[in-house]
Amino acid sequence: MGQHLPGVRCSRAVMDGELTIREGAREWQSPLMDLSLSGVRVRLPRAFDLRREATAELEIHGPRGEHVLAWAKLARLCDDTAAFRFDRLSAPSEARLRDLIKRGRLYDHFD
Repeated sequence: MGQHLPGVRCSRAVMDGELTIREGAREWQSPLMDLSLSGVRVRLPRAFDLRREATAELEIHGPRGEHVLAWAKLARLCDDTAAFRFDRLSAPSEARLRDLIKRGRLYDHFD
């Protein structure tokens, strides 16, 4: 993955889209909330039961039919959101992710 400084948060983009989360034979789908080169945040899927730091395969579906495949770890779980941190992002996936982020709207506040 591209250079990322510890403690420095990547810019996040808000966009319409869906995320498919796969872990083993289990699968969940959820609307995208925001996306960056370091990770993605989504609405908490129904019956979601991954533990923190679990690794899952993510399939990001953009608003125009684009898709990016990536491995990620569950970084944070809240009452209504889940945040994943990308792990092992390939160069082609990173390039597609950069293009997708450019089409989003810059996220102007952080929680």
